[in-house]
Amino acid sequence: MICLHWNKITFHIGFSFFAAAALIGTLGGSILFLKVFTACIIHEGGHLLVLRRFGQHIRCVNLCGAGITILPSESYGAYWRDILILLAGPIANLAVGTLCLFWGGMAEYGVMHISLGWFNLLPYRCLDGGSILDAILCARECSLEHSRWIENVICLLFSILLLLFLGVCQIRQFSLLAMILYLTALQFLAETKDSI
Repeated sequence: MICLHWNKITFHIGFSFFAAAALIGTLGGSILFLKVFTACIIHEGGHLLVLRRFGQHIRCVNLCGAGITILPSESYGAYWRDILILLAGPIANLAVGTLCLFWGGMAEYGVMHISLGWFNLLPYRCLDGGSILDAILCARECSLEHSRWIENVICLLFSILLLLFLGVCQIRQFSLLAMILYLTALQFLAETKDSI
């Protein structure tokens, strides 16, 4: 892992980031890599804009194979602020994607943004949607154990529904199947990590 410091912000660049960049570059060329990287920057820019609006500062930026994560210098504050900050990234992608769909010749890039926006709203703990679900359960004053149980049940049901959808529609996409299984595994691995 490469670690850089600039203006009181720590940047962690994992080797998985370079591996993902190489894979995307190999499969789709440098233009595809730039499009994916730009979509991630716009997503995180949405989070950052609202984070800064609430007077928060950035402590750390992580670049890894799964994307970019911005960590604030302190906890966000009120639960509604958490939810607004978490929604800002997907909304940025959905807005840019919608604009690109109506802009001549940019439909493919628009679909990429819209897909990234909706994908990040899925209820898995490692995505914005899972963090939003966690903030809602915390606001309802659920115990940590009860909220984790609810989150895991929702994710398991969601994974089953997605797998059934792929089967019924006869969608034979290995990458979608792998992503569903990966997100489900991460959900439950995070659960065992929390309990250690």
